[in-house]
Amino acid sequence: IGTGLTKPATKSGLTATTLMLSSLERALANAGVGLRDLDGIIAVPSLAEPRFMEAHYLATRMNLLPQKNFIAKTIDTGGAGPITGLLEADRMIRMQGRNLVAVVAGDAVSSLPTDEFLRRADAGCSSTHKGESISPVIPLGYDRVAQWQVRNGGVTREQLAMVSVLMSRQAVHHPLAMTKKPLTLDEVLNAKSIGPMTGLLECARRADGGASLIVASTEYLKDRVEKGKASARTARRYSTSPIVLSGGEASGPLYPPPIIDDEMFSCEHAVRSAFTNANLSTKDIDFFGLYDCFPICFIRAVE
Repeated sequence: IGTGLTKPATKSGLTATTLMLSSLERALANAGVGLRDLDGIIAVPSLAEPRFMEAHYLATRMNLLPQKNFIAKTIDTGGAGPITGLLEADRMIRMQGRNLVAVVAGDAVSSLPTDEFLRRADAGCSSTHKGESISPVIPLGYDRVAQWQVRNGGVTREQLAMVSVLMSRQAVHHPLAMTKKPLTLDEVLNAKSIGPMTGLLECARRADGGASLIVASTEYLKDRVEKGKASARTARRYSTSPIVLSGGEASGPLYPPPIIDDEMFSCEHAVRSAFTNANLSTKDIDFFGLYDCFPICFIRAVE
């Protein structure tokens, strides 16, 4: 029923916690509810300011804890974290009696010195396989998968590069995007090489920012409207708010195994589960948001 975000920025100088709290404040205002109305919070931890039990930390800092009948959960599934958080909020409402749950995420990796960012990122994803922990670990891990895809005839180097071109063309239409000018194929292919199938302009972009979602039970919203706790305008918005129909989850390895094959990919399983649970197919979907941290992720998601 509400969303809030900070403007993505380079070297904002703000902490991840500040960005998370700012986005949550905006989401609550957008939803027309107050902080004390929450009875659950889900947080995605940050790399720039790691905390033990991020959700508990945020809830304690905001004086939501201690209190009876409040649930805080920290979830870490990498780039899938916000979606995992949304699905967990849905479960908390359906199965744990929650009325109003906030999903909060944010990071300030752009404000980290490059060397420190790489050190933390590398340490978090280093492979136990000999010779596979060369920095930068994450881009080179995705690059290994891209090489495998190219060798198996699934995609060409130019097609991988075109993902960044396409995404830059999409980005320039968004008022908050950091990308203001579309990339060309030559620019992507001639950028600094990170790996055999990956250039600098194909790597996930570092930025500072925060975003939050407010998820509510239909019974809670109905009660607010009946008791006059929501304005007429807010009540109308509640009636058209999106509903979580279904979700699917699956997990793959943290880093590519020595032998890459189709068994390591989890996207297909998650998508199939989501569609099956909702009794829908791809033909029923009007909009797809596909994860594009590296071109190979976008290609696999499309497939």
